[in-house]
Amino acid sequence: MDRRLRGLSTIIGAVLGATCVVALVGGCGGPQGSLDQLSVTQYRYNVDESGSIVRVLGVVRNTGEERTPAAEVVVTLVGRTGSMKGQNRTDLPSLEGGGQHRFALGVTTHGRVDEVDITIVPRGAELEGEAGAESDDAAPENAAAGNTSAQEGD
Repeated sequence: MDRRLRGLSTIIGAVLGATCVVALVGGCGGPQGSLDQLSVTQYRYNVDESGSIVRVLGVVRNTGEERTPAAEVVVTLVGRTGSMKGQNRTDLPSLEGGGQHRFALGVTTHGRVDEVDITIVPRGAELEGEAGAESDDAAPENAAAGNTSAQEGD
């Protein structure tokens, strides 16, 4: 019986030792930064009035040293009077310190677009007015329908 216990304790010791090595090498993820470290460093957009779509391309950079949590890039189209004319979002992966991610989004417009607003939010965050776009013109009830998104990684 003593042999069995010694053998079992040797196995348990080996498993615990291997677990410690994996934890030390892989780490526990370490400290994590915040979304405040993320910045849209460059972007451009093209308004295709014949197709009622705005194409937005941009780059998000982690300006901090710590890894950021995964998030979403939200593009909001704004009209002359400040009303929302369309909105779409795409996933933003967790970024290492100094890392960057390119994104591309197509947003269906519901009226004339005078401004494009880009924000970074936690994944799944609901934004004000997201249920549908307001418009000076008659906007469809399902204003978000028809939005398309694509993303590119580095």
